[in-house]
Amino acid sequence: MPFLKKEKSWELVQELLVKMSGNEITGWITTVNVGEICYMISRKSSANQADLAIEALLNFPINIIEADLKLALQAAKLKATYKLSYADAFAAVLTISKKAVLLTGDQEFLNLKDEKDFEVQFID
Repeated sequence: MPFLKKEKSWELVQELLVKMSGNEITGWITTVNVGEICYMISRKSSANQADLAIEALLNFPINIIEADLKLALQAAKLKATYKLSYADAFAAVLTISKKAVLLTGDQEFLNLKDEKDFEVQFID
């Protein structure tokens, strides 16, 4: 999460969060992707840092979408079609269903360039 560590592109993330707070835009994330953030920070840093990051995330003006059976099956079908991780498939399916733009630094999403209604904006 670039914003929490003030890594490259954190200003863009901050700008989007401000717009979400002002109801100018809406943001979404799945519970699977929240879990992914947690394990990645735990592995790269510590469980304590992961807990702090998730606590901060829960205070962001972002809608957390439960990964129900419908979402899981859509993600499975997308993963079966494209080379991407299962967690990334959840993010992609959510992006498509919300007609949103996925904000990511993960170049794996280039594999979905031909997917109808999928839009991605890469950050460094």
